[in-house]
Amino acid sequence: FSIYDPDAVGYNLTVNITVDEGYFNLSSISNFLVTEGSYYGGMFFKFTAKPDDINNALAYLTWTPPLHFNGDAHLSIIVEDNGNAGWGKWGYSTKVMVIHVTAVNDDPLLTMP
Repeated sequence: FSIYDPDAVGYNLTVNITVDEGYFNLSSISNFLVTEGSYYGGMFFKFTAKPDDINNALAYLTWTPPLHFNGDAHLSIIVEDNGNAGWGKWGYSTKVMVIHVTAVNDDPLLTMP
């Protein structure tokens, strides 16, 4: 993911990141104002920052599925321009990434009393 808004150069944007399975981490953040959630080990995170700082953080976004998870997970990012829209109304953009995790054949586990 990367963001760009020609009307918001030098201004803060608001970003919402959600995942419906597992959790994500942003390992490189700077100059953020966190408004909700957690950037480390969370399922939801909302923050404001300048576009370059957002792109730097998104470059290090990782996702970890739940243990033994298989199926589809959805990572969504919503970016709002906070009214830095030039002429016109408040703008936003939404992108959803579907992450397909294929099941693996786990070895059986034998436990003795």
